[in-house]
Amino acid sequence: MKLLISAPTQDCRAGFMLLRILFFVCSFGLVACVSQSAPQPTDSKNSFQSGAPQIDAEYLLSGRAIFDRSLDKEDLPEQGLLSVSPSMTEFLEELSPGAPLDVRWRELVSRFNRDQFVVEYDAQTTLSAAETFELQTGNCLAVTMLLVSLTREMGIDAYFNQVETPQLRKFEDGQTFVNYRHINMVAEVPYGRKVVDFGLADYDSTMYQYRISDRAAFSQYYSNRAMEVMRAGGDRLYAFKLIRKALQLAPGDSNIWINLGALYKRYALPKAAEQSYQLALQLDPENTMALSSLGRLYRETGNEEMAALFHKRARSLEAAHPHVLYYDAKDSYVNGNYRASLATLNRALDNSTDDHRIHFLLGKTHFQLGKYTAAKKHLTKAFSLINDQNIKSRYEQELSELRQISTL
Repeated sequence: MKLLISAPTQDCRAGFMLLRILFFVCSFGLVACVSQSAPQPTDSKNSFQSGAPQIDAEYLLSGRAIFDRSLDKEDLPEQGLLSVSPSMTEFLEELSPGAPLDVRWRELVSRFNRDQFVVEYDAQTTLSAAETFELQTGNCLAVTMLLVSLTREMGIDAYFNQVETPQLRKFEDGQTFVNYRHINMVAEVPYGRKVVDFGLADYDSTMYQYRISDRAAFSQYYSNRAMEVMRAGGDRLYAFKLIRKALQLAPGDSNIWINLGALYKRYALPKAAEQSYQLALQLDPENTMALSSLGRLYRETGNEEMAALFHKRARSLEAAHPHVLYYDAKDSYVNGNYRASLATLNRALDNSTDDHRIHFLLGKTHFQLGKYTAAKKHLTKAFSLINDQNIKSRYEQELSELRQISTL
C-alpha cells in the first residue's frame, strides 16, 4: 500500500489522513470509540485514579483469576518496538547518499510509493518496526512504528498522531467486535511539518487529532497483540502478560481495561470481566463501549434488568454525542436529505456550540434550504472558530463550489 503525505494544521488537530489501529473487544456488541468525548492532547490516560472499594484492581492485574497464582509484575514482555535492525540501517544508507536530509527523507517515502519497498496490509497483524521491515506486512500501527523508527534514525523528529474517526466497527468471528482507532505519523522535516499515512480511510481534514507519546502508542501495541493472541486461541499466559504490559504503560486508559474484560470474558470469568468493565467506566463514565460490554455481559448471565439499563445508557450517550450526530448529519447532507441534516445538526449544537464543523455544515444546509440569513450566521461563526489557514481554504473552496452549483 502507498503512503499519503500532507501538511498538518495547527496543533495537529486537522489535515491528517487516517490509519487503522485495531482495537479489539471480544464477545460484546460495542459502539465505536468515536462516541467517546475527544481526549485532550495530553498523556492523562497514563495516570491511574483508584476505583471504588468493591473493584480490586490489583486482583484483576495479578492473574490469579486465571492462573490461581499472582504473576511476577516484573516478568512482562519488553520489546524494542522502534529498534533499528542492521537491514534497516542498510536500507537507509542506500537513500540518496550524500544528499541533503530533506531529499533523503523524500526518497524514503517514495520507496513506498513507487512500490520499491512493499508492505502488505494485514489488519490483524501488529508488529514492531524491525518485524514489519523484515516481514513486509502488518497493520497501520505496525507500519507507523516502522516509519517513525526510520525517520528518527535519519535524524528527523517524528511522533505518533491519534485521530478522531467516525463510527467504524466490524463483527468478525461470531464472537468479536473489532473497533477501529486511527493513528499516523507526523515528521518535522527540514521544509516543514508533514503527515505520513499508510492505509486508506475516509478523509476529513477537520477531524480532531492530537499528538500522543511513544508510551501511549506502545500501550496500544501491547493491547492489540494481547487481543490477537487471544482471538487466535494462543497462549493464555502470554496474552495476559501482553495486556498487563499495556496497562503498565497506560493504567488510566479505559479502553485497555475493556480489553482486559474481554480477555476475562473469553476465558469464562464473568465476575472479573464485570469488574474490568466497571473500572473502565470509573475512568470514563461515558465510555459507551464499556457500557455496552456490561450490558451484553449481564444479558448473557441472565440479568436482563441490568442489561437493559446499561444498553439504554449507551444508546442515549451515543445518540446525543455531537461527533456522532455530526457524521449522521453529514451523511444526510451528502444524500440530499437537507431537512434531516438540519434536525440532526440542531441536536448536535445543543451539546457543542464551538465546533466549527457543525456550524459550517449548518451553514451549507441552510443554504441548500434557501435560508440564506441563517446560512450566513453559521458560516460566519464557523470561520470565527478556525485559526488554521488550511481549513479556511478548504471551506472557502467548498463554498465557491456550492455557489457555482446554485447558479447553474
